[in-house]
Amino acid sequence: MAQQQIVLFRVSHGGVFGQKESNNLPEINALLAQGWRVVQMSPTSSPSVNVGAFTDVYALVALEKD
Repeated sequence: MAQQQIVLFRVSHGGVFGQKESNNLPEINALLAQGWRVVQMSPTSSPSVNVGAFTDVYALVALEKD
């Protein structure tokens, strides 16, 4: 039976005027290197209420490993 895992991918903008972008791609890439594979992705976003603010981006990533 295959193992399954759900990971939240995120890109967030911090700092003054969103100058500092961060994400968790290294964590996801490490799982892929361990033999996990992406079976589904559900993109979404976090709308900002601040004028001129950057929108953070999120996606649920379903992974599977035999």
